[in-house]
Amino acid sequence: MNWFHLALDDLFLFLNGLFSVGTDSFSAKSLLLNHELFWVKLGKSHKDCSEIGGLLQYEDYEKLRKRGDKFADEIPEYTDYVNMLLASGVIKPHKWEELSERIVKAVNRDPLSAERAVFLSFDTVALRRRYYTLVSNLLAKTRLPGGARLKAGFAAPLGVLRELVGLDSKYEKKEISEMCGIFGLSEEVLGEFFNQLKLSERLQKVGYVEYRKMSKKEYVEELEGEAGDKNIIESLEKFSKRRNVDIMVFSEDSKFVEEAKAFTLKGIRLEHPKDFTKNLKVQWEDVAQLLYTAAVFYGVLEISPETKIYGIWKGKKDEHWNMEQLKIVTQEPKLQKFLEENYKILKAK
Repeated sequence: MNWFHLALDDLFLFLNGLFSVGTDSFSAKSLLLNHELFWVKLGKSHKDCSEIGGLLQYEDYEKLRKRGDKFADEIPEYTDYVNMLLASGVIKPHKWEELSERIVKAVNRDPLSAERAVFLSFDTVALRRRYYTLVSNLLAKTRLPGGARLKAGFAAPLGVLRELVGLDSKYEKKEISEMCGIFGLSEEVLGEFFNQLKLSERLQKVGYVEYRKMSKKEYVEELEGEAGDKNIIESLEKFSKRRNVDIMVFSEDSKFVEEAKAFTLKGIRLEHPKDFTKNLKVQWEDVAQLLYTAAVFYGVLEISPETKIYGIWKGKKDEHWNMEQLKIVTQEPKLQKFLEENYKILKAK
């Protein structure tokens, strides 16, 4: 067996496999861009710092992207490259430490002291950036006195969900054949894209998956309402008044944040970081998050000539999306043996 479906939470198995065969340093190359997106140096254990570097600058990136000719739209723009890094959590929004303290303080209010409880919410773009995952991880790592986990309620407007559905633009066989010629790739590689979501739809799907993940993993109130900023904000305001709670709503859109504040909501604007091209000190879990988002954004990554990671593949279904699965394909004998042996153990659990 030379391919393996691994959920994001199980990607440590792949990283362990790379480490065990002596590949503790590797690069992730976009086959469509025909260039390295970043490189990784794994720490000696899960507890040791790993390093990510080789991040691209705007001018260099856009020159590479233009080589895609008529299919350049299927290669993420530089802003999407930055959004990929944000969506993985390896770079954080501007002034994230200050915002983190503010979030923790708000969630940790004591209703018994006459403080209104706080619900957290996200607009459409915030979910596409996977900011729910960022905030959820922050809360999961924060411990109260005595070791209890910090818990929060989430308000999920159905208007946001409606803006994330209706995805129907997929790769056809003729397009794949043309792409193979332009990008110099084989049908064996790009054939995996058949009947899968194109780039713009994949970026929407990321937000849809975030919404579904939030609705299953946390205490969530789904709010009736239609799509559109005004409708989404009004549904949050009605919930706030009905339940007598405060709502902290996250967005990258300054206009959305200002309108939310006008409706007495606590709008939090998440801005892009000012400088992110330096090497990053991260944990193994951050590397896994980055590999996941990069594979989904770019469709396929090459770790080595023998090993590829697919974010989309022939036959990928909603269940694979919702489990945040990737497809690992490798012809490297030692890595293949490691994954085969440990994959059986993982599947048996």
